[in-house]
Order: sequence, then structure tokens, then C-alpha cells
Amino acid sequence: MAARQAGDIALGFFGQDPETWYKGKAGMSPVSEADLAVDRFLADYLRSARPDYGWLSEETADDRSRLNHERVFIVDPIDGTRAFLAGGDEWTVAIAVVEAVGLLQLRSFARAGTRCSWPVQAAGPGSMGLDWRCQTAQAFPAQP
Repeated sequence: MAARQAGDIALGFFGQDPETWYKGKAGMSPVSEADLAVDRFLADYLRSARPDYGWLSEETADDRSRLNHERVFIVDPIDGTRAFLAGGDEWTVAIAVVEAVGLLQLRSFARAGTRCSWPVQAAGPGSMGLDWRCQTAQAFPAQP
């Protein structure tokens, strides 16, 4: 649900020439108002739903308090900002939950082909054996 709603927020900016800044050491990495809007939504939604989880996002300053939590959300609000800004399909909203022992879940909203991927729980703690299933936007299961 959070990935889909975040994707809808991003789509509201898609093709609309959102305001863009550049960050990073060389000032070559774009960040747009869409990135920031998606980041704000995900931070509010996910942290409210799971206040005992830590938070690490590409668009939020890391205060390292996440290291005090057993589970951490790792978010890239718009992975592929360059493609997003250019009107391409090679972008996604990426949300992962990591536990001290490894990756637990990954959720993604991808615009490409109007399909979203809903990874399911890994086979076991620390396992990367994810079973990826893709569904059309009309066939989404109700998930947090």
C-alpha cells in the first residue's frame, strides 16, 4: 500500500517538469521536489505504522539513530531520478526492511509497463532468495 501510494505521488509530478536541485560531491546527482514529496510521505506513513523501526533514506539526513533499532526501513523515494525527470520508464519507488541479520522484505512501485513488483518475504533471515511476482495495477493485493 505504501509503495503504491508513494508511486501515485510520484506520478503526480511525472512529466510536469518538477523543480530540481543537484547534490553530491560533484553536484551531479539530481533530486527533485517529487523525490522530496515521496520521501516525506513514506517517512510519515512508515514511521507512524512502525515507530520501533529505524529509518535510512537517500533524501533524509542520516542521524545514525537507525543503528539502535532491530529493523530499519531503507528507502530510495525515486530510484532513477534522471530517468524520471526525462520522462523515461526506468525508475521506481524502492522500500526495503532490513533486520540485523539481513533483508526481510522489499517493496517497489515501478512505472515501467504500468506494473508493480511485490517481493515476498525472504526464505529466511539473511536470505536473498526473494520470490518476485509482478502484477498489474488493477490486481494489487491489500498490503501495508
